[in-house]
Parts: sequence; structure tokens; C-alpha cells
Amino acid sequence: RLMRCQAATLLGLSLDDVDARVQAFDQALAYAQEISVSHVTIFAQACWAYMLVELGRLREAHAAGHEAMRLAQSSGTRQPLPTLSHVLAALSFVLYEWNDLDGALRYAREAVDLARRWEQADALHLAYTHLGEALFAIGDVDGAFAILRQEWQVAHRTSAWFEALTIAQEVRWYLAQNNLEAALQRLR
Repeated sequence: RLMRCQAATLLGLSLDDVDARVQAFDQALAYAQEISVSHVTIFAQACWAYMLVELGRLREAHAAGHEAMRLAQSSGTRQPLPTLSHVLAALSFVLYEWNDLDGALRYAREAVDLARRWEQADALHLAYTHLGEALFAIGDVDGAFAILRQEWQVAHRTSAWFEALTIAQEVRWYLAQNNLEAALQRLR
């Protein structure tokens, strides 16, 4: 069941069709309920929360994130599960969308700290993304670009996909500053 939960989660992440993605996550969460709390089950919950954000179901995403945190805390482990960083990043995303930037910053910083502690590149990149977005939104442009440089280092060591995400974020920020020249240069 643990492997099936992980497989269904990864399937949900990889599909383009929204209905098929929801169905895969439903299956992953059903398996997660049948097994003990683990990195895999918390990751499934975090991915579901992100899916809910993509669907615009922010209240449900917020609830799913808090449920994942509750489950992680009930696991009895002394150290927080590494994948809790994904949950914290998802909650940061929700609060950012609600314009609760202080809350978004708090969760993003916690996500970065946890991902750094466990040296998880995917979680660290995601946490940096949300920390940078929150910093940019509060007007700390220098801080946001400093985080972007750290995000780029992780992306460069990890994959071209993470690099593309980081470049897209940088281009969006340049456009938000009406710096078309820098945006075009970065795209090139």
C-alpha cells in the first residue's frame, strides 16, 4: 500500500487531465489512510493541497495542509518528517493567495529551514520559490532576488526543469518592475 500510495501520488503529479489527476490523488489518499503516517503519506497530502490550490479551492487546500501537519505530528517521530517542508510550502502558497503575507513568509521560512536540514533539493527549491514570492510581494525586492540566487543554485544542481521554473519566476519579477530589457535578456 505504501508503494501504491507513492505511485498514485506520482501519477497525479504527472497527468495533464485534471479529472485524472484528482482521481489519482483520491486513490493515493485512500491508500494513505490504510497505512501508518510516513514520508510517503505526508507527501501525498502535500501534493493534494497543491492540486487544490491549482483548482482554486483554497479553503480545502488550507485544511488539507493542516491535516497533513496534524498527521505528521501524530507520527511519533522525534524529528519532523522531511516532506513536511512540502506541506509548509503549500500553506505558504495558500496564505500568499489570501494576501496574508506575514503568514506566507512564516510558513515559507519554516519550509526552507526544514528542507535545508534534510538537504532535500526538490523541497528546498519549492520553499525558496514561495519565500521569494512572499518577499517580493511585501516589497523586499533585494531579499527576493537574494533568495532567487539560492534557488538558482539548487535548480542548477538538480534539473533543467527546476532551472526553467526559476527563470520564469525571475522574468515575472522583472516584468512586474516594468524592466522589459532585463526580462528579455533573461529569457535569451
